[in-house]
Amino acid sequence: MRVTRPTFQNCVNLPYKRIAGLPSQHIHSASSIRTAEMAIAIRSVFLLCGLLAGAWASSCPEVTYCPKGWTQLNDCCFIFVAQQRTYIDAERVCILKGGNLASILDATENALVFELIRAEFNGNLEDTWIGLHDGIEEGYYQWTDGSAVDFTDFGLNQPDNFNNEDCVEINDTTAAWNDDDCTDENYFVCVKKAYRH
Repeated sequence: MRVTRPTFQNCVNLPYKRIAGLPSQHIHSASSIRTAEMAIAIRSVFLLCGLLAGAWASSCPEVTYCPKGWTQLNDCCFIFVAQQRTYIDAERVCILKGGNLASILDATENALVFELIRAEFNGNLEDTWIGLHDGIEEGYYQWTDGSAVDFTDFGLNQPDNFNNEDCVEINDTTAAWNDDDCTDENYFVCVKKAYRH
């Protein structure tokens, strides 16, 4: 004799059907037990789903993105600004954009900033401000966003503080960093933290 599992519809109707050989109170008892077991099973499934969702959420990296026009590298957004400004004015514009003049913390970020400049000028470089300066104490360089100065890419014999130069640019001639007069007007690159969701 082949036994088939009852369908959901048959299970729902069990309390209302009489099974041969069993008094009706046994049918209701069995149904109550099944209902209780089903309730426990459903709670267990929901609990398991909740735990799994929490585990998946904590194991998935947070998604970051940059606004249109900005280029993302890791958790930072960079933008080349094709306006010539003094160093202080360039920093003000970057602040208005939600960031600072670009702090460049490693060789990868340095390469990206160079490429942003080259992309604007068909493969060429133009003098471009970045956020490094020693305007507070001569010879003590700081980033305008407060990042640690663990990486630099100064050209040969730079910085030289010629005529009291306190602000750092990417030089179009040497393709390296150079200290320059902060009142010169250069293009500039801004950086800000990527948005999270």
